Amino acid sequence: MNRLKVSQAVQKQYPHWQDTEYNELTKLDFFAQHLETLLAVQIAARSIIDQRLIEDLQRFNGTYTDAELKDMQGRSKVYMNHLRQKCNAGEAQISETAIPSSGKAWGISATPIPDLDKALQSDKKVTIDGQPLEVQNEQGETEQVTEKDLASREQQQAKEKAAAMELLIEDQLIECKAESQWRKVIQDGSRLGTGIVRSPIKIDAPQYQFGKGKDNKWQKQRIIKHTLGLRQVRPWDFYPDMTASTTEDSRFFFERDYTTKAELQRWANDSENPLIKASTRRLLQLNKDGNKTQHNTEMLDNIRALAGMQTSSDDDRYEIWTFIGQVPEAVKDEFLAASGADEHQQEIDELKQMPDVEVTYCGGIVLNIEPLLFDREQVQPYQVWNWEEDDTCIFGKGVLHLGGHAQDVYNTAWRMMLDNSAISGIPMIAIREGIVEPFDGKYEVKAGKPWRIKKLNASIKEAFETFNIESRQNENANVIALAKGAMDELTGVPMLQQGEQGPASQTLGGMSMLMNAANTVRRNQVMDWDHNMIKPIITGFYHYNMAEHDDDNVKGDYNVNAKGVSALLVREVQSQNIINMLNMASTNPALMPVVQIKAIQWLREWCQINAMDDSLIPTDDEIKQLQESQQPKEDEQGEGQGQDNELQAKSQLLQLEYSLKNQLAEKDQVNKREIELIKQQTELNKLQTTGQIKEAEFNQRMKELEFRLEREATLKLNLETVQTNRFNAELALKQTQGERANIGLESA
Repeated sequence: MNRLKVSQAVQKQYPHWQDTEYNELTKLDFFAQHLETLLAVQIAARSIIDQRLIEDLQRFNGTYTDAELKDMQGRSKVYMNHLRQKCNAGEAQISETAIPSSGKAWGISATPIPDLDKALQSDKKVTIDGQPLEVQNEQGETEQVTEKDLASREQQQAKEKAAAMELLIEDQLIECKAESQWRKVIQDGSRLGTGIVRSPIKIDAPQYQFGKGKDNKWQKQRIIKHTLGLRQVRPWDFYPDMTASTTEDSRFFFERDYTTKAELQRWANDSENPLIKASTRRLLQLNKDGNKTQHNTEMLDNIRALAGMQTSSDDDRYEIWTFIGQVPEAVKDEFLAASGADEHQQEIDELKQMPDVEVTYCGGIVLNIEPLLFDREQVQPYQVWNWEEDDTCIFGKGVLHLGGHAQDVYNTAWRMMLDNSAISGIPMIAIREGIVEPFDGKYEVKAGKPWRIKKLNASIKEAFETFNIESRQNENANVIALAKGAMDELTGVPMLQQGEQGPASQTLGGMSMLMNAANTVRRNQVMDWDHNMIKPIITGFYHYNMAEHDDDNVKGDYNVNAKGVSALLVREVQSQNIINMLNMASTNPALMPVVQIKAIQWLREWCQINAMDDSLIPTDDEIKQLQESQQPKEDEQGEGQGQDNELQAKSQLLQLEYSLKNQLAEKDQVNKREIELIKQQTELNKLQTTGQIKEAEFNQRMKELEFRLEREATLKLNLETVQTNRFNAELALKQTQGERANIGLESA
C-alpha cells in the first residue's frame, strides 16, 4: 500500500500524530499505520451488524429510540418486554445443559491402536532371544507372559495417562474460571447471537506470598504465575476478516481491550524487552497532553448510553488492539533487532517460522510481536458459538433478533389497547356554543362546577351531549395473543420452557411428546456448542500440555471427546423414560410382577443417571434379610389355612370376573370418548389462535372439555383398578395353590 495514503488515512484517526515524534520511515511504525487502515475497513464493513447489535440491546433493555418516542408523543409509551423472558429462558436452558453442575461435558481417551486390539485376542507366548518371558502372579506362581498380557498392560497404561491428562486440563480450567467465562459466552450467544472465546492463552496471574524477612517481620512478595487459560471476548470488541464466513477462513483478527496508565507502566516495568519499554514511553508521552487513543465509534457510545455510562469522549483509558495474522518478514526482523533478541535464538526461530503472529499496538505504536501458541492449522485462536448460524458471516443471530418483529407487534398491540381504553373509558362531551359558559372561563368538567346559561329559556341539556368511543379491547387482545405465539415459533423458545404450560395437554404422554419436541432445537444448539467451543478449547489445552508440560506421565496419543452434553441429554431422556415405565407398569397388571422383582434395580439406575448418592438404597443383603424376616415359616402354616385362602381367592376371583366382563366394553367406550374430547380441544385451540372465537367463550368451553376429560379419566382409572384387583387375586391363588390355580382364569 502507498505510504502517503496510509499516513493520510491514519491521521484522520490520530490527528495528534502530527505534533509527536513519529518516524514514518521505520517498518514498525508504517506497519502500525497499515493495521489502522485495515481495521478501519473492517469497522465500516461491520456497520450493519453493529446496528443490529444495538437494536438487540435496546430490545433486551426494553427501550425505544428517540425517534420512536417522538412519534408516541401524547400516547402510551409502555414497553411489554416479553422477549426478555424468552432470552433468559433459552440462556438458562443452554447453560444448564452445556455446563453441568456435576461431571464434565468432555473427556479424553487413548487413541485406539488396531494392532493392540488384535493382540488382546492372542494367547501366543512371548519370548525374548528364544527364552520365554515369565512373571509371578499374586499367588507367587510363575506364569509365562502372552501377547494378550502385554497388550492389556499397554492399554491400561494408556488409560492411566489419559486420565492424568484429563485431570490436568480440568485443574487448568478451574484455575482460569472457565465455567464463569463459558456462562458469559452463552449469554452473549443467546442475546446477541454470537459468543466468543480466546483460547488457549497464557495468563500472567499475580499472586502474593507472605514470609518472614531478615528482620523477622512478615513481608508481602508479589509473584507472577504463568498459567494457561481462556477468556471471553465481547462481540463489539471482535473484528475478524469480514469477508470470511468462519474463523477458519478468516485471514486475520482484531480484538480491542482497554487498560489504564498504571497497568501500562507496570507491564513495561515487568518486561525485559527494551523495545516494549521504549514503545511504552512513546505511548505515555503521546497521551500525556490528553490525546486519545480510542476509536470513537457510534456503536460504543450507544452501548454506553444503554448501560447509563458516559460516552467514549470522557474515557481516558488506553485502547489496546491485538492483531493476529501474517506480518512481513522485514517487520519481524526490525522488531527482533530492536528487541535485542540475538541471544535468544529459539525465540527468533519461533517468530520467523510461525506464519501467523500476534501483534499488540496502541495509538498507532507497535508494543509487541510474539508467536502464537499454535499454528492455526492445529487450533484457531478464537472459538465462536452462534445461537443461530449465518452461512455468510461469522456473526450469528440471537433470540432478540429472531423475535424482534414479533416483539414490536406485541408492543404496538399493547399500546393500541391502552390508548383505546383511555379514550373509551370516559364518554366524550360535546358543547353547543352560545348556550352556556363556565364561571371560571375554563371548559373543564369538575364536580359541582357552576355554569352560566346565556340563552334565554334554554335548557342545560341542550348545551351538552355525550357520546362513547367504541372499545376494541378484544381485537387488540387477539393481536397480543397472536404476537405471543409468533414469538414462540420465531425464537424456538416456547412457553413450555419458561415454566408456563399454556394450552398444552395435561396427560403424561402428551407432556412427554411436547417436551421432546421443545428440546429438538436445544439438542442441535448444544451439539454446535460441543463442536465449535468445547472440542477446540480442550484440544488446544491438550496440544499445549503435550509440548510444554514437564510431566511425561500425562503425555500420549489421545482423542478429545466432546460428548458430555449429548450424554447429558441422553441421561435426561433415560431418566424420564424410567419414570414413564414405572408409571405405566403400576397400572398394568401384566407388568406389575416385573416391576416388583426389579424395583431396586430400577431405583439404582435412576439414581445413577441423575448423579444421586445411592447409599440410602438398601443393599442386596439387606433386602434378603428383610424378606427372610417377613416370610412366614412353613411349619407354622396349617393345611386348613391354605384351603381357606384358596376358597377365598376363588370366590373373590369369580366376583371380579362377573364385573369385569360388563366393564371391558365400557372401557372401550371411555377410550373412544376421551379421544373425541381431545380432538375437540385441538379444534378449539385452532379457533382461538385464528381469532374466530372470543377469549371468554374459549375459556368456558375449554373448562367444560377439561371437566369431561377428568371424569372420563376417573372412570378409566376405576376400570383399571378392577383389573389390578383381579390380577392380585390370581397371583395370591397361584402363590398358595401353584400353577393349577389357573383353572377357570383363562377365559377372562
